[in-house]
Amino acid sequence: MFIIPYAENVHGMETFRKISIWVHDQNRSSGIVHMSKEDLNSAQQSLDDLNDLQQSKENLNNLHASKDDLYIIQQRNADLGNVQQSKDNLDSVVQSNTKLNIIQRSEENLDNIPVSKQELDVIQQLVNKDPGDFHDQDIREIENSTNHSNCSCKPVCKQGEFWLEGMVGCQPWLNCSQIHSQVHVIKYLTKGAIKKIYLAEWQDHKIVSVNVTTDDAGYRRTLRYNFNNFKSLSPNKEVTQVIGYCPGAPHGVLGYPMVLLTQYTSIGDLSKIEEHLTKYPALDTPVFRLAMCAKYAHVLDFLHNSPMGAQILCDSGGLGRLLSQYLITEDLTIAANDLESLKKPKDCFGYKGEFTAPEVRAPDIPNIEDVPISERPPGNVANDIWKIPDVCNHFMGASTEQLSNEIKENLLQLHKQCKNENPALRPNASEAYNSFIHILPDIQIHLDDKCKCTKYNN
Repeated sequence: MFIIPYAENVHGMETFRKISIWVHDQNRSSGIVHMSKEDLNSAQQSLDDLNDLQQSKENLNNLHASKDDLYIIQQRNADLGNVQQSKDNLDSVVQSNTKLNIIQRSEENLDNIPVSKQELDVIQQLVNKDPGDFHDQDIREIENSTNHSNCSCKPVCKQGEFWLEGMVGCQPWLNCSQIHSQVHVIKYLTKGAIKKIYLAEWQDHKIVSVNVTTDDAGYRRTLRYNFNNFKSLSPNKEVTQVIGYCPGAPHGVLGYPMVLLTQYTSIGDLSKIEEHLTKYPALDTPVFRLAMCAKYAHVLDFLHNSPMGAQILCDSGGLGRLLSQYLITEDLTIAANDLESLKKPKDCFGYKGEFTAPEVRAPDIPNIEDVPISERPPGNVANDIWKIPDVCNHFMGASTEQLSNEIKENLLQLHKQCKNENPALRPNASEAYNSFIHILPDIQIHLDDKCKCTKYNN
């Protein structure tokens, strides 16, 4: 409380008025202060509510932004779907172009396709199809018809070298160290008297690994003889291609095992010819079958006049056994494969049965082993000629279509000559080969080496 002095004059009244105004202002200020303290909590709450309201407004703005973002995402997803559709359309276009290329390639090469007129008509029908009407089966049919052999430009390697599909050039045979570190066995295939045969892999190439069944010195000697024959006759397409060889450690000494690596063929030996033609019906023609007869005669001609002199495969006492000695390569040639039985004619002794020529036929007794080798008649190249009709009849099959019957009728004279009781009157392998061509000159298109290439040669 303020004490106001009594004003005795006008000057004092004026002073009193000023003081009263000041006191009033002070009291009013004091009242405001007291009111703010009382309502402070309420004001603070209002301020918080205001902040919450402001935050809600910001959240609302964010929500609108999120909605806009969602729309953008949806739009992008729609665009992505369009891109995927475009990609699918592009893939479809590429596939159509691929089909068109196959069709065009087939049409351009019609004159060079090694098939019969009937097969050409089938291919022409496929070529005339609209690309949109093509199915995968049509594509496979054209490819099988125009690419009968699985070969590309093949270089001519030197002795001691090999080449496989996809390689830039020839390279030396694999040695023991390379075989041990780079070749991996895939699975067991079969076995013989002295060897086990496996399917193996080298740098993504399937190959064949031949291993001796035991460490027997005689078995090792036979496999070494087999390799030496391959070595002497290489490189020639008439024998299976060597990929590598390891002579192994000496007998009884730990070290690398004895291994011979050769080229793998997915078709198999000559006994599998019907299975192969079933897979590729466009190839199953009388012309091709006759060509196989000529190819077999050609391999015999090579063996009878080889760099090692006249040679014959002795282990061929029956048709099935003979067919297993030769492989059908990927480029549809015939190659001698089991060279451990390759010998000079005088060192090859006869077997029993009509499959063997009369002059070298062993005595008809229960056990041929009972006849001393010195008393068995020696073999000769004419014995191989005697077997040509049996092998050719196997190739020709049981077809009764007109062209097949005509070919078989024309084969009768040649087969009769090959079965002459007098070996001196039988044709040689070269003459048999020429007779096959004379029967139907069209087979020459199956005999040309379409895989041979000169771009790697010196």
